[in-house]
Amino acid sequence: MVAMGRGGGKTPERVVQLINDEITKNGQNATARAMGLPLYSIQKYMKGIAEPSQATLEKLAVYFGITVESLRGGTKNPFPRVKELLFKEITEAGKNIITSETGLPIYEIELYMAAGMPLPENNETRGLLSDYLGLPTELFKIKGWDKFLEILPHTLGREAFKKGRDEVAKKTGINSSVIEKAYYEDIVLSEKSIKTLSESYNVSFEYLCDEQALDDRSKQASKELWSSIDFLKENIEDETLMKHVHQIESSAETILLTLHGISQKHKTIRGRTKQIIDAIPHDVLSVVTDKINNK
Repeated sequence: MVAMGRGGGKTPERVVQLINDEITKNGQNATARAMGLPLYSIQKYMKGIAEPSQATLEKLAVYFGITVESLRGGTKNPFPRVKELLFKEITEAGKNIITSETGLPIYEIELYMAAGMPLPENNETRGLLSDYLGLPTELFKIKGWDKFLEILPHTLGREAFKKGRDEVAKKTGINSSVIEKAYYEDIVLSEKSIKTLSESYNVSFEYLCDEQALDDRSKQASKELWSSIDFLKENIEDETLMKHVHQIESSAETILLTLHGISQKHKTIRGRTKQIIDAIPHDVLSVVTDKINNK
């Protein structure tokens, strides 16, 4: 178990990324005020040199609208090879696009993205990167040079990530926000999306995810389905909506009982489960969502 010290340790990658994004948009002082954290803490987190306490992580989770688990590094990823593929394709695409748009060689882009590495020395390259990244013109001047050196690696790296993410989304047809959440392991991609990735990049589906992991997810999906049905039955009062719930329950029982004697394979179970979920009327889902959000 990781110790929760103040000021020591390492800042989770997701926290570093999110805080630096806020600083790029609003500046350090405004970000610290908005988050209700001391400026010196923000400065450490943006550099990744301090581990936030549990209380700080909870505060940041509320601010960014995600879970503490996501801030710590995401959910347990049953498909690490999917993350490896996303990392490779997003990184390569991002650097290639920036190289194409700026005219700078890829080795220079890689150097400028690496914190602590040599940074542009000539005014032409400084101005080019400032304009390209939309950085304030005062950072280009000598008095702002130290700050330019401080924010360039993250800003350039984030720009490369966004361009690479969008390129992967364009190639696969998967929403860019889904790609980003899967990259940071806030979510686990669906089987359909993993198949799309495998086809788009000519990588074996079996290589990206093994059958045991798929079967585990199938069992979890079935468990969540029954849990959702129980929740509906306990909380919905409208008689018309309740009839829909009973229809769903009946369909679920028939389909899953039939499947139990025929096949335990993930593809079959997940396919039928998806049919049940897709059959839930929109008004029922709205009621459930409101109930959960107000719980």
